[in-house]
Amino acid sequence: PEMFYVKSVIGDQPWLRKDSVLVSAGVAWRNPGEGFTLPPPEAETLFVDSGGFQAAVHFRDEYPYTPTELFEWADSIDADYVAGMDWACETATELAKDYDGVSPSDIAPLEERIDRTIQDQRRQLKAYEQGEWDFELVPVVQGYTIAQYRQCARRLRVHNLARKYMGIGTVCKRDSPTKILEVLDACEDELPITEFHLFGATKRIW
Repeated sequence: PEMFYVKSVIGDQPWLRKDSVLVSAGVAWRNPGEGFTLPPPEAETLFVDSGGFQAAVHFRDEYPYTPTELFEWADSIDADYVAGMDWACETATELAKDYDGVSPSDIAPLEERIDRTIQDQRRQLKAYEQGEWDFELVPVVQGYTIAQYRQCARRLRVHNLARKYMGIGTVCKRDSPTKILEVLDACEDELPITEFHLFGATKRIW
């Protein structure tokens, strides 16, 4: 499996490996300035995360950028992959605990975030099909319980969002390979020909 190294701040990171890098559109948008301001890193393979965590915690009701704006920025930095516009599905308490000024009540209910994940990726797919882009769109399965992941994967398939390469979100809060593999098994049951990128599955976990 391929491990992507995350670039999340403006400035040089001399320790960053240049082979496979993931950069968050949500972080790029929130850096100083207007629009996407994060300088593109040097990378042989560049993966743009659409900003599902920032959508859930900081952007609240909607993404501040449209799918087309995201795609144009991704093309401008020569991205190879762009993730589906999802919403992080940790509990509201987990999402809010490390951020001043954000309380659990500020964050949409979990089931609503799963619904938004489906809706926003359907909208994103339309924009992708209407343009000519040099990157691959990578839809994202979201959930918190195994049943929620399974249902989300099934809904993505029903809405023609199943692809040979897809992402699985909200993996970072699972503290053991066994729990991660349970999520992976559920998604593979619904999408058996798909290979998955696991967002947040760090070297430390493995």
